[in-house]
Amino acid sequence: MRSIFISIQLISIFLLWNACSDSSSSTDVGGLSYEQIISDAWSLFDDEQYQLAMDRFKDAQDMSGDESGAYTGQGCVYFVLDKIDSSAYFFSLGEDKKNLTATHYAIWAFVLNIEKQYLSSLEKGGLALEMNPNWNFPYGLNLNSYDLHLLNAINYFLIGAFEDCLIEIQILDPFFNTDVNSNSGQIALSEELEKLKRN
Repeated sequence: MRSIFISIQLISIFLLWNACSDSSSSTDVGGLSYEQIISDAWSLFDDEQYQLAMDRFKDAQDMSGDESGAYTGQGCVYFVLDKIDSSAYFFSLGEDKKNLTATHYAIWAFVLNIEKQYLSSLEKGGLALEMNPNWNFPYGLNLNSYDLHLLNAINYFLIGAFEDCLIEIQILDPFFNTDVNSNSGQIALSEELEKLKRN
């Protein structure tokens, strides 16, 4: 009888511990929905409170790991903190999740360029522009579709695809033209890229 009583006590303690754990977890996110947590995280990001934003994105990931938003957010935080390997990891991790956005691919394209993966950067930049030709990053970073086209042009130049580079440049500066098959033309491309970077 004593052993049965002890077992019942242990079960009660276990159930009480579980209830406290669940309550604590719910309190951490304030009973907010996934969308509200993501929104809060981006607000913190916009205010340059990157560590707090990271914590909220992690809360969102814990709540719904099959949604892409938390991975996009963490990738962006690591990007602005110049932790490129970690940024690339979260963008890669989020690629097979639900509700991918142009922002996921756009910032990933910049990360891949920094990693000198120019073909992959072109692929992701192209996907971002395909999803949203007028893409704009709305959370404090001054990046938009102009920067993506410029990034594509730089990537094309770096892999020696000068005709494709010229096509991207002409999206930004329709009056520019040069013979890309000549040395002088390739120098002109390089100079135009530098000029566009300063605009």
